Amino acid sequence: MMKKVTSLVLLLALAATPSFAGGDTVTILHMSGNSWESGGFPPSNLGDQFSAVGILNDIDAPLVWDTANYSYTWYVRSLSSLGETIFGTTRYVTYGGGQLTIYVDFLPSNHNYGVSPPNG
Repeated sequence: MMKKVTSLVLLLALAATPSFAGGDTVTILHMSGNSWESGGFPPSNLGDQFSAVGILNDIDAPLVWDTANYSYTWYVRSLSSLGETIFGTTRYVTYGGGQLTIYVDFLPSNHNYGVSPPNG
């Protein structure tokens, strides 16, 4: 059984973080996974619900998680689309709300996403 780890620090760490030295962007969590939206995309319509699930492939300093002995799985859900904007060939979607859960499991892990996940 996975242990649930929830922390605001983890949510903030999911985003690329400005470095202290030169203001460059540094990635500290390297993730892979799958995502889906209730209305499907493109387009992302107002009110569509976005979800994603995946694993942490690598973790860099300043985090000190024990990736030699544990596996970390993340789940983002209930993000509500505030609509889509298109500039040329690039689509921008803004989301509000939502929840993030990170699970930690002893290795080896099977990264079981549950029964009939929307995007297996």
